[in-house]
Amino acid sequence: MRHPLVLFFIPFAVGIVTAYYASGIFTTAVVAAIMIVSMVGLILSQYIISKKYSDYCLYIFCGMTLMSVGALLCLQRINATQVDWPQDKGDYLIGITSPPRHSERSQRVDAKILSGKYEGKLLRLYFPDSVNISTGDEVFVHTKIDAPQNSGNPHEFDNKGYLLQQGISGTGYVWQYKKRDGTERKSSLRQWGGKVREKLTSRYSEYFEGQSLAILAAMTIGDKNELTKEVQDIFSQVGASHLLALSGLHLGILFSIFNITFLRRTRNRYFRIVLSILGIALLWTFAFIAGLPISLQRAALMFSLAQIMIIFRRDAFSINNLALSAIIILIINPLSLFDVGFQLSYASVLAILWIFPIIPCPKVVARYKVLRFFHDSLCVTFCATIGTAPLVAYYFHNFPVYGLIVNLVLVFFAYGILVGAILFFILPFATEFIAIPLNGLLKMLEATLTFFAELPGSHLKPYPTAVSVLLIYCLIFLYLFFRKKRKTLYPVATIICTFIIISESYAHRPHRLKPQIVFYNLYGGNAIHFINNEEDTYLWQQGRDATRSLSYIEKTFWEEENIKTPVQLREGYDSVKGNASILFSSLTDLPKATDSLLKEEPKSAVISFHNKRVIALTGKIARSRDSTAQVDYLYVTKGFSGDPASALEHYSPKTLVISSSLGDKYRLMWKVSAREKNVTIKDMKESGALVVHL
Repeated sequence: MRHPLVLFFIPFAVGIVTAYYASGIFTTAVVAAIMIVSMVGLILSQYIISKKYSDYCLYIFCGMTLMSVGALLCLQRINATQVDWPQDKGDYLIGITSPPRHSERSQRVDAKILSGKYEGKLLRLYFPDSVNISTGDEVFVHTKIDAPQNSGNPHEFDNKGYLLQQGISGTGYVWQYKKRDGTERKSSLRQWGGKVREKLTSRYSEYFEGQSLAILAAMTIGDKNELTKEVQDIFSQVGASHLLALSGLHLGILFSIFNITFLRRTRNRYFRIVLSILGIALLWTFAFIAGLPISLQRAALMFSLAQIMIIFRRDAFSINNLALSAIIILIINPLSLFDVGFQLSYASVLAILWIFPIIPCPKVVARYKVLRFFHDSLCVTFCATIGTAPLVAYYFHNFPVYGLIVNLVLVFFAYGILVGAILFFILPFATEFIAIPLNGLLKMLEATLTFFAELPGSHLKPYPTAVSVLLIYCLIFLYLFFRKKRKTLYPVATIICTFIIISESYAHRPHRLKPQIVFYNLYGGNAIHFINNEEDTYLWQQGRDATRSLSYIEKTFWEEENIKTPVQLREGYDSVKGNASILFSSLTDLPKATDSLLKEEPKSAVISFHNKRVIALTGKIARSRDSTAQVDYLYVTKGFSGDPASALEHYSPKTLVISSSLGDKYRLMWKVSAREKNVTIKDMKESGALVVHL
């Protein structure tokens, strides 16, 4: 068998996937029992079953055992992450494990609980932006911790799954805190790396500013705190996002510099072994400073294994080594398998290792080193694009049309910037002189990417399904197998896969939206979206932060469903289109609609849409002719502080919708009153956003 470790990896990964999506069915005890039975069957099959069938039994029971091991590790990881947090606020001593990431009015940090019942659990916390905290600080906090939960908005990012993969057990907003003075605990390697990263970023900030600083810090030390959404969008549109995410490209450049500078000049074998070990140590040091992302873990493992193979004079870069590095990462953290960075990293390297060797090189090109370099760079970029394009289309809904050209150019920028960054730190006496050309190179990179992003048709926005992506990879593998073994089975399988992909695309083609009402679950605001079709929608919103939260929904739900910018509902708005009509009026006396009205906080309002009446209750109960009719949905938000029983008596709604912005005390009061009056309850903090199809 040419790649034996691949046979170990496949059932191991299948076991992890099975346990992740069926964790409610398979418990740890059940999986452990299956593993024991498989191991016993494996042993007995070699003595009881005839030699003719013993090999088949060996493969079956080995596969079942590896699947069980993967499932068991996955379930243990999930169980270790899931915590039943107290319903009330509590006191915790935490240690900051990551540099703060600043937003408009807050900063996000990852932290570990250092003592008490929940010692060792990881948290994602939000502090006010004015708080001065950094990696390694120990802080006493008084806050309520909640288990990670999705907002439930249509087409949203699976934040709960992402935090689970990162080992985050809870989230919370901290308003009461006190830094701990005195005893310092021993920092972990990740914390040490975070501190070094902060110091290096601070050194950069003395000579660089703006987006040049942000791009340089992201490309060289993995600090993305200063990157703006606009710059990230430009990199994404042209297919250059991997340049900002430290991966094999960056380590490959750094190790090639180390190889040219030291290893190639050393003839003594033992001295080369010492230098190789030193190179591996430097690789992992860089990986810890950069925060040890999944893509960098894979790259560091691959280069470490490659150097070990070179020492023992074996094949350095192979699919076998790739599978070994994947198995090591998954043993440490089985949930890494679902990390987008893990999937993209391994898909690109697998495509390079599998496809690049079969691409012929013209004899004319092979004669000249410069032409060969350009040819190989283009081919490697082409292979990586084939390997990652389906996943990029699925996760990011983006296909860069000029990706091949852009990535070929980016290789030279990456070399120049990384070499410049190394010289910037190792030659402190020439820092000012190095910063000038390095700053110019960063400006050129930004201008180049902006040029390609502004070209017509620079990127497409596909929306493939998971089944389509899987079948596209099947087609790629079928082609590669068919090149070696031209059997009839492969063309037939190709036709079947192609037919299913076309059927899937047709079944999930863009379709006209049916009328619906969407109560969005937003942080810092409230919004109700009344959708008649893609071109005819209306929006009621409350809270200054609602607009910022809605910008994420615009990038997902609205863009994917081709929903145009909705009409903002104002006082006295009345529209009739065919069978659909919408009427909006305030429950308090307001002046007629003006342009300045949108800048004010909307008051309690009644909205009629498709014979459904919705009351958004943000203030006191008001008697109005619009509120006395039958109310289908009573939407209660943070602004309302009256008596729930009186409000339910007055409006008599069919369904009570409780905004997640409402405090726990009032939420409980509303629930008790609603149950007494047999009113259906939809608590958005528990069940997420509410979509009502009409």
